[in-house]
Amino acid sequence: MMNLLLTQDIFHSQHEVPIEAGCSNRSDQVEEVVIRVGPEALAEALDQFHQVDKEFHTDESMTMRIPVYEPLEARWLWSILLSFGSGAEVLEPLALRGILKKQLQNTLNLYEEV
Repeated sequence: MMNLLLTQDIFHSQHEVPIEAGCSNRSDQVEEVVIRVGPEALAEALDQFHQVDKEFHTDESMTMRIPVYEPLEARWLWSILLSFGSGAEVLEPLALRGILKKQLQNTLNLYEEV
């Protein structure tokens, strides 16, 4: 950043933000993503999603419930989930499982001749 100007204005974090006409309610498009994480990916999953609903299991796995805005369009989420490799399985939504499967298949296709 360049050319910053220091003012006497005070930031108030609890101010109201006006909803503009035509702006949709984002909460309507938030969907819960449910992921089962195995012990081999547990530390990484906890680093990535530290403030979500977590349920730990006796087999050292964990189920996470993550509220995500439009998870079928959230490429940032896909890359995180794919980075867990076989250490995590998306349980819900089913359509997200299909997207990740397609992404994996596309990657495998790149290495067909190896």
